[in-house]
Amino acid sequence: MADVVEQQIRLATRYGARLPPELVQHVLGAVVPAARAATVMAVEGRGVLPGRRPYWVGAMSDIRFRAATAERDELVLMFEAPCLAAAAPHLYAQRDFWREPPEKDATALDLLSQVVADVGADNRDSDSYDGHVLRTLARFGRVFADSADARIALCGRMAHPARTELTARTVDQAHALTGATPPPRALRLVGTLDMIRESIQGFAIRLEDGGELSGIHSGSMAELAPLFGRRVLVHGRLIYRPSGRALRIDAERLEAADDSPNSLWTRLPEPPPGRPLAVTLRRPQTPRTGIAALIGGWPGDETDEEIRERLDVLS
Repeated sequence: MADVVEQQIRLATRYGARLPPELVQHVLGAVVPAARAATVMAVEGRGVLPGRRPYWVGAMSDIRFRAATAERDELVLMFEAPCLAAAAPHLYAQRDFWREPPEKDATALDLLSQVVADVGADNRDSDSYDGHVLRTLARFGRVFADSADARIALCGRMAHPARTELTARTVDQAHALTGATPPPRALRLVGTLDMIRESIQGFAIRLEDGGELSGIHSGSMAELAPLFGRRVLVHGRLIYRPSGRALRIDAERLEAADDSPNSLWTRLPEPPPGRPLAVTLRRPQTPRTGIAALIGGWPGDETDEEIRERLDVLS
């Protein structure tokens, strides 16, 4: 297995194969942040890590631009991208049946391709993205502001080996999914600590109904070892998917819980109402609506002189 592989991104716009430099710059500026977020999400279950960035994240997102060539009506951008197993070998040292890492020869561009496919398909239960990943994907919107009918083809090598196209509709869909995602809410949850994965600060809780939910622990993983296999009370925030289902727990601390089956905290809370997008509230004005309907439509029959007199009295 090669440590680095060659991959293409094909850019088709109204300019054909002769693009303005700014348009290419928008693509190059958006690729690495989006690919990095997709990779962190695939490995850790969240699109961004707090604090100092681990070495493997920088190694995995060390994507190098090699060349640009014209091919028919497309501009072909050539990259070199490291494989995950070469950039982060520690991920494959501890294997479990809870969250398997991506394929060893996957690159950050492959994982970004999966995100684009899930967003384009309106997969609201996908594990490939969260709010941060969606926001990095929306950065491609600058491309479509200049060329609305542009198509960015990601030539992945995994689940979508041919082409996964990123278009203006994909960016709109990313915004829509962001707006549909319920905001996080404070959480107390009782369950059994069923899995600990030190390499990614991860854990899993087996719920009373038999389901399982993954989480990220912000503290020392050594604190969790004595609690393994026991009922615990998790304090943190519950992060949702656009579908309203739980995505993960961002845990602040875990502590031992009693064995009472009647605990108030054994069920996941219902998601709060989603935040409406501003675009869904905006209504275009017509000559008969909005401020236009008020101009020249004073409801009384007072003259201008009478109105001035009334205002003088009030002042």
